[in-house]
Amino acid sequence: MPRPLEGPQRGIPQHYTSSRPLVNEDTADETGYSADTPRPLLADTPRERTLNFDDIEDGGGDDGDDGDDGDENEWRHNLAAGILITRAVKGSTTVKINIEKNSVFGAGVLIPQLARCTQWSKPMVLWTIQIYFFLFFSLFLQVELLRFIEMEEMVMDVYGGQPYLCDFGAPFDNCPDDPGCLGPAGTQITPPRLYNYHTWATRTFMKDSMKILFPDKADLIDEKIDAGEYGAESRWCRWLCCFLFMVGVMEEMVNIFKTGELLWSVPSKPEQWIDLCMDQETPRGKGSRGNVWGKGLESDDILVKVAGMPRYWKIINVLIILLPKVIVWRLTASAGVTFLMETADINDCIVNAVALNFILQIDEMLFETLVPAEIRSLVGNCEDFDRREHGGTLERSSGEGERESRELSLFSLGAVVLLFPVSAILTCGLTAWFIYSDYYLSHCNYSEEGKFYVSKTIFTPLSVKFSLFQSVMSTYFPDMHSVGYEKEPIWTMPKLD
Repeated sequence: MPRPLEGPQRGIPQHYTSSRPLVNEDTADETGYSADTPRPLLADTPRERTLNFDDIEDGGGDDGDDGDDGDENEWRHNLAAGILITRAVKGSTTVKINIEKNSVFGAGVLIPQLARCTQWSKPMVLWTIQIYFFLFFSLFLQVELLRFIEMEEMVMDVYGGQPYLCDFGAPFDNCPDDPGCLGPAGTQITPPRLYNYHTWATRTFMKDSMKILFPDKADLIDEKIDAGEYGAESRWCRWLCCFLFMVGVMEEMVNIFKTGELLWSVPSKPEQWIDLCMDQETPRGKGSRGNVWGKGLESDDILVKVAGMPRYWKIINVLIILLPKVIVWRLTASAGVTFLMETADINDCIVNAVALNFILQIDEMLFETLVPAEIRSLVGNCEDFDRREHGGTLERSSGEGERESRELSLFSLGAVVLLFPVSAILTCGLTAWFIYSDYYLSHCNYSEEGKFYVSKTIFTPLSVKFSLFQSVMSTYFPDMHSVGYEKEPIWTMPKLD
């Protein structure tokens, strides 16, 4: 005999069920539908999805049980299709948010709240101090490595007389006929004469040394010895590597938005982040009232969850977690793009694109290797914050998604969004922005003669000191950084003959 089905017993979300009839009750039979009205398997109402369990109970085949199973499967497939269409058309609404579960920044949010919930017991206070130490140590390592990268590009390379790469060698395939093939030495770039900076500087040094030793043979040395030119092997490769690097940077940007969303969404009141599992049917059921308090309890019986925090704790987390993550993200994106655009060799550029993402993974590496296993377990088992339980936005019904999918035009904005994900468009946009604003505008000048970007005039720095303040200022305010230079240039771009 077919068994009655109910939504909650079959694992159906409550907001997909309804008991309201879809027709006039005066003319409806005992099933809630009129005799001349077909009973759809999934019926749309203006506000929610209504499931017709009577059709599932009646069955559709000769054998009652087989018909019941067939209709039930069809109903489940149709419901799944409606949910899938809704997510494709409008996207799934994020109703659950959590901390970063593999980072010291996530632990930096969780552990102080657990200490607050335990009335600042000494063990939890020591854990809080420990996790803050790892958090600031991670920030120190990330910022220092980025400072060294910028120091290399802005101070040490300039001491060696290295001009910025810009577009030197960009029209490589059309050289030497293209007007943009002029190199930093003032000669036309050709494939056999193209070298990276270290090779080109060595060859130029040897040629200049011979001219100093044999000044009477300077013309002969210029005729017989060719130092070559400095330029990039592929501008297109540099751009692609910047895009790949930015894909990794975008992951950190998503984490920043999720952290900000969490601090904004949780209630601004001191709620409990810990609880005891009381369910006898779960593996965590040892904490039921039937047991002696504390007898046989383990750490797995503790329920750790994201909940509300006082407003002053939100401000603290913004200042010591969210704001530093934004600064490190910006420094990494700027220094990484500049470093890649200054890499002339193709092989080095590809390797550097992968290696630079290591800086953004330092917090995860410290968390996995140095943070105690007990803290990692608490962070990993922390349950999500469900905004639906606190008056958040509910997910859209599958019926709305089906209707909007039927109205979707292939030439509408919705179709463009489905074809080109927002994250991909944002990644391409950020890549173009950092390449243009943080590299070309800061280090290059546009040559009207050759129709390409050339290096700005190079001046000798007054000191090798490059502080953290100078690193931040050079990133956010390129024209205001306090790196001093000599008045006399050591390199200027030659004029096109």
